[in-house]
Amino acid sequence: MSSARSFRWAVRLVFAGLLIELVSFFGLKHPWGFMLFAVVGCTLLGAGIVLYFASVLRRETPSG
Repeated sequence: MSSARSFRWAVRLVFAGLLIELVSFFGLKHPWGFMLFAVVGCTLLGAGIVLYFASVLRRETPSG
């Protein structure tokens, strides 16, 4: 996977995680809302952060 493509996927995952956390934090007043926040939102957010750091470390430097 190219570096730019990895960045795009990292941004998508982070935004999806933040959106799920925002909806579950303010919109759901049920105990399952916390589970959605903690399990799904944090997992997507963490995966996006890890993918971002991996793509930064794997980035190719331009020759010349």
